[in-house]
Amino acid sequence: MLRPVFLCVVTLLWQVTLWALPRDWPQSGVIVLPDAGRMPLLKAIQDAKENLQVAAYKLTDDTVVGALREAAQRGVCVEILLTKNMYRHDRQVDQSQTRKAQFERVGIKVYEAPEDFDQLHYKMLVVDKKYALVGTGNWDTESFDGHTTEKPARDFMVTLTEESAIKELLYVFYKDARREPTSLTGTRFIWSPDAGREPFVALVASAKKSLWIYQQDIQDRMLVGAMAEAVRRGIEVRLLMMPFPFSKSRDDNIPHQRHLKAMGAQVRLMTHLYGHAKVMILDAGEESEKIYVGSANFYPQSLEKNRELGVVLADSDAVECIKTVFLRDWHMAQ
Repeated sequence: MLRPVFLCVVTLLWQVTLWALPRDWPQSGVIVLPDAGRMPLLKAIQDAKENLQVAAYKLTDDTVVGALREAAQRGVCVEILLTKNMYRHDRQVDQSQTRKAQFERVGIKVYEAPEDFDQLHYKMLVVDKKYALVGTGNWDTESFDGHTTEKPARDFMVTLTEESAIKELLYVFYKDARREPTSLTGTRFIWSPDAGREPFVALVASAKKSLWIYQQDIQDRMLVGAMAEAVRRGIEVRLLMMPFPFSKSRDDNIPHQRHLKAMGAQVRLMTHLYGHAKVMILDAGEESEKIYVGSANFYPQSLEKNRELGVVLADSDAVECIKTVFLRDWHMAQ
């Protein structure tokens, strides 16, 4: 596993290397879901000529699964790293595990996450070692399309092309796949459980004017305390969530939401989509503005026991794209 490292890098990992990307790829490098649908993900899979590495918590959508199988059948080396354990809740329609045997029958190599992790929860696709997608969303049908009882999910993916970033993603992927210890210095990402909550507390503390947050879960008391402290410092804190994300009758986020509102934070709940994104927007509109995009929920298990992945970006196009979507969702929420 990674050594415990606190490092929150603010760097331009998305570079305009359009020749390396599929046609009509968004200039910002940001994929907004569910708006974009499966097409960007399918384009990336179909673009692969030599190899694909996938890390996925939930990978059950028939169209995405079919695209990976077709890639393997045309000679692409496809490798998938999956979680062994899945958290099931009563708002999930599809309770099935990713179909390991189905992949292996067409020659796809499937690895299971080390026992050290409660769950492998991050979402990543690396294409031909040239670019990667890192995101917040699962690759199951209800996330893309919703269901009769659930709305599709608000999620994001960002595009990374920097060579050292791709190397780090693959280094950790293969170390986890082989269940070997991992050591990194100068990491470009926030990896959990090794970094724990410290990078997130530091990110909150670094806000100079505003802190806008998408989250599915905020049960970590230290992070809630850091948000409350930001409010006390005069930071505009906006928290955008959904009501009852894991149960139709119980919402453990409510006490923390009430506490933050009492401190002066603004809290709104979105119902037009399933609020699944894990994003932070710091200092919107300022020279110091930046974003965090990743897989970690703000509750202890996610930060202390799960394999999670996130990245901090300061690219103006990426920040502007996510900021615009946040404001649209904010105005639709209550």
